[in-house]
Amino acid sequence: RQRRLTVCMVTDFVSFIYNLKTMF
Repeated sequence: RQRRLTVCMVTDFVSFIYNLKTMF
């Protein structure tokens, strides 16, 4: 369960970074 949560957080973080890159 913990590992799954971490993966979800990482995916969310990557998505956030990707959005920032597309903005700039």
